[in-house]
Amino acid sequence: MLANRSLLLLALRRALHPGLGAAALVLAGALLLFGNGTSGLEVGAENASHIERALARQAMWTALTLLVAPVLAIGAARVVGRWRAGEAAWLAARAAPPRVTLTSTWLGLLAGAAVASLGVALAAEAGAGTDSTPRALRAAGVLRANPCETPAGGAAVRWLSPAPDPFAPGSRARLSLDLWAQSGPAAQVTLSVERADGGGRAVVERRLARAAILEIDLPPGEGELVFTLERVGEGASVVLERPELILLVPAASERLASVELACRLLLALACWTALGLGFGAWMSAPGAVLVLAGAQALVWLAADPSQLWLPAVDLGAALSWVGEGVVPPALAPAAWLGSVAWVALGLGVARLGLARGGGAV
Repeated sequence: MLANRSLLLLALRRALHPGLGAAALVLAGALLLFGNGTSGLEVGAENASHIERALARQAMWTALTLLVAPVLAIGAARVVGRWRAGEAAWLAARAAPPRVTLTSTWLGLLAGAAVASLGVALAAEAGAGTDSTPRALRAAGVLRANPCETPAGGAAVRWLSPAPDPFAPGSRARLSLDLWAQSGPAAQVTLSVERADGGGRAVVERRLARAAILEIDLPPGEGELVFTLERVGEGASVVLERPELILLVPAASERLASVELACRLLLALACWTALGLGFGAWMSAPGAVLVLAGAQALVWLAADPSQLWLPAVDLGAALSWVGEGVVPPALAPAAWLGSVAWVALGLGVARLGLARGGGAV
């Protein structure tokens, strides 16, 4: 027997107590009424509604995640304290060994996390609304480039990027541009991309008055991609803000953004609840929550988002993608395997703490 039904249902009920649901509903309602944001970037008139929906989705996910995640983590950290404070007799009546008690409790918390993640996803999509002409793109990689600035006199800047593996028609490259005021506050910009072997060419022309996101279709063919950035006439200096261009490929729906965020939130909560059980077996619930929060903050501040084996390391990056109207990359196997390892570690630490402290199970 791997789980005890009564213990699992008890943990599920405690994870989804009415106060959490009421607070989430109030917050979601406030965001739906007052949460309309605006972007500080130029994205083109044809993309305005797309970005508005993306910002609404990002705001809903950010706010509800900040509400749901701490509540579930605190609940997990309090579990062992409840056992030691008087639930030992009730647990003993279930005749479940310690490993079954821990596993059942964690599975109940995980079920609560799954319900919460689904609720956040539904609330976010309700807040984002729908579009009659959907245009969905998924981040699929990076095309390297060097940071550069358009020189005075209208000269063009060119750079080569290695061609990725064959990509679907409709794939694009995304650039983040900034302006430095020189002979004017705005600039007329021409961006082009072609294959080194002359297989195809695409051009985008825009007048920019502030920081902007530019997307350009990638031409079919083979060989390296040759990008050209040119300021036409006088005006502000145009700067390639990031040393990389993002490869975007077509996605089935922009709602996949919430699916990707829900998967990340669920994995994060799986780790946080298991580690909360572990820390809570060795210290008080407030101390366990502080340790868990501090460790996660260090991960976000110091870790490379590519280190997907760390809990929730790319959750912030995924939220940023969503706010830019892009579906985050699909989770790599390392994220799933890393979560399994952290869950096993948390439950193992909890079992050792119970054996050391005695009393509960």
